[in-house]
Amino acid sequence: MTTLANQGKVMTVLGAIDAGAMGPTLPHEHVLVDFAGAEAVSPDRYDQDDAFERILPHLRQLKELGCQTFVECTPSYIGKDVTLCRRLSAATGLHLLTNVLLRRRGRPLPAPARPSGERRPAGRALAERCRGHRGHRHPARLHQDRRR
Repeated sequence: MTTLANQGKVMTVLGAIDAGAMGPTLPHEHVLVDFAGAEAVSPDRYDQDDAFERILPHLRQLKELGCQTFVECTPSYIGKDVTLCRRLSAATGLHLLTNVLLRRRGRPLPAPARPSGERRPAGRALAERCRGHRGHRHPARLHQDRRR
């Protein structure tokens, strides 16, 4: 199995880039967070165009100050929006990375973050990375199986 890491690549919301292209990086940031609770969080709770217009000047300023990569760490159950991240990345030229793992230190995940019957989030994380988050196709797969 050949992984992106083995190829010196990093997956962004717009596709794989060379790891060396990351440049100055903010390693743990949040574009949009909704603390309404996992059961209530939904894209219907905000206007994506309004959020885009409010967030865009801040990310442009980061880019002007020399930042090249922004690691967006918002969990799915408090408002991660991959579509918004893609729009922001395209508009600013920042490399945006987003998380796939669901984790809460020492506490169980909220029910909406756990598909029924799934005991470990690792399978979900891999599926999300390969197939996309909540129906949003990811631009590339995490790894390629190199069978001969």
